[in-house]
Amino acid sequence: MNKFFERLKKEFLGVIPAAIVFFIAFQLLAFTRSSILQEYDIEFATFVAAAFGALIVAKVVMIVDLLPFVNRFPDKPAIYNVNRNSVVYLGPVKLEIA
Repeated sequence: MNKFFERLKKEFLGVIPAAIVFFIAFQLLAFTRSSILQEYDIEFATFVAAAFGALIVAKVVMIVDLLPFVNRFPDKPAIYNVNRNSVVYLGPVKLEIA
């Protein structure tokens, strides 16, 4: 049982930095949405949804980071993986400029 709690503690401490980043980003998006909807007198509770969303996305990022095709250049500086992953993730995105 002690190994279980050590593993749980390790997972929790590993997810905290990503969760904080996504929490701040999602709260800013929720604040923006709430401010826009307030113009039309629409009540929209978003704090809890944004907090849970940040935790879920942070854990998904941690899981995806363990996949072998994500870290293709383990011996090189991080910028190689960042550039490669940006191309892979943004490649399918169709940008329309009006």
